[in-house]
Amino acid sequence: MSETVNIRNVALNALYAILEQDRPSHLVIRETLAAHPEYSRQERAFFTRLCEGTVEQMIRLDYILAKCSSVPVKKMKPLIRTLMRMSVYQIMFMDGVPDSAVCNEAVRLANKRGFSGLKGFVNGVLRSVCRLDKEKTLPDRKQNEHEYLSIRYSMPLWLVEYFAEQFGIEQLEPILNGYLTERPMTVRMNLSRLSREDVIGSLKRSDIGVCNPFNEHFSGYNEYFPEALSLTGTGNLKDVEAWKQGVIQVQDIASMLPVYAAQLNPGDLVLDLCAAPGGKSLHAADVLAGTGKVISRDLTEDKIKLIRENIVRSKFTGISAEVHDASVFDPSLEGMLDVVIADLPCSGLGIIGKKPDIKYRMSHDQILELAELQKKLLMVAKRYVRPGGKLIFSTCTLTQEENQENRDFFLTESPEFSPLELTDRHFLPFEEASRREGYIQLIPGIHPCDGFYVAAFRRKE
Repeated sequence: MSETVNIRNVALNALYAILEQDRPSHLVIRETLAAHPEYSRQERAFFTRLCEGTVEQMIRLDYILAKCSSVPVKKMKPLIRTLMRMSVYQIMFMDGVPDSAVCNEAVRLANKRGFSGLKGFVNGVLRSVCRLDKEKTLPDRKQNEHEYLSIRYSMPLWLVEYFAEQFGIEQLEPILNGYLTERPMTVRMNLSRLSREDVIGSLKRSDIGVCNPFNEHFSGYNEYFPEALSLTGTGNLKDVEAWKQGVIQVQDIASMLPVYAAQLNPGDLVLDLCAAPGGKSLHAADVLAGTGKVISRDLTEDKIKLIRENIVRSKFTGISAEVHDASVFDPSLEGMLDVVIADLPCSGLGIIGKKPDIKYRMSHDQILELAELQKKLLMVAKRYVRPGGKLIFSTCTLTQEENQENRDFFLTESPEFSPLELTDRHFLPFEEASRREGYIQLIPGIHPCDGFYVAAFRRKE
């Protein structure tokens, strides 16, 4: 049996875990790749694209299957449903893969997995998909624009309508397209450890492609984020010398902004709540460059273990990680902190491009529940800030309920705090009016990064 079939079989198992057992896609893909260190960079890239793409395009794939199958997608046997989805993805979106090979290997997999009686069904439906005109596999936009956009960008209809109401029809399609736009891996260099030039040199010696993080459309951002790089051809990042030496950290530029918003000073005492996997804690330690102290906290021992692994790898001092429930007040830190970073649990709608299964799992009721949780956490977090200190509230989502409404709630309920203007150079490319009010909302497709929200406050002296 060919290696390609073997990789497809592994992908079938991974996708079954994601789509039928509701396991998070990024964890399943990471664990599967770790279990197959023998795969080449090309094989790892094929597996990753097949899994991520099938999840990302599932609504559109089901729409296409419905055109070609007499059996509704929901009534297919779960493993066959997963096999059909990943096969249709290859036919429709992976131009380098011959359609005949996809059909033949799907039939082999059906037989291998104990569904020999469905070989004819699998073959017949996929051959019908191959005959479709790819340009005519969408509903009529003129008849129902929201339905068209839902299928075209594989976004649940309720989210299309939600984003249309919140951002307006003019920004709607750029946002949906932004989720599907592939971007290279972005890393932040730990420049207190090694110079930019030396980090880049190390990456190139590992045969890693290095470029500015922003394409031509967003090229004006490059000068504002010299700490950021985009990498291509990384393969297994853990084998890259710069990673092993702790001089790079995978981090989107949006996720770098909370630390920049804090405007840290040498010697600051920083508390990072809900910190795993520790990117912001490490960033703060890098900025402090051996001065002050960073306390990194999260809810479970597993998350703290991950943070500690990153601390050891990065070789930073003055940073510790400990288990603590952010909803439970710790009186030992009351009024002690120069900076509290509260990157709080949220719906994650800003990072659908990286974790596409989020869009299928989230509901509006869950958004409202998360917004209430954030309020509770903010009311605890503010008690740690000393007079004159700063609280940075951030999320990786786009919703008004979780972001701007909670900022307004915080200011109403906390008269001892006032907005902190975002003056750091990293904020200069963004909207000036909101920066002056101490917040920014970043939007995929509009900005060159994940969707993200940052609001900064200062406690009055």
